[in-house]
Amino acid sequence: ASIIIKNVHLHLLPTMNPDGFSLKKRGNANNVDLNRDFPDQ
Repeated sequence: ASIIIKNVHLHLLPTMNPDGFSLKKRGNANNVDLNRDFPDQ
């Protein structure tokens, strides 16, 4: 367990869409819904 604690880097990202977060909307500044419009392959 101590090896995991020493070697794992944890990154917390509270929001990936700061524009939408501040406006309380799903879309970003270009009105793109980042939850739906992302490359999946």
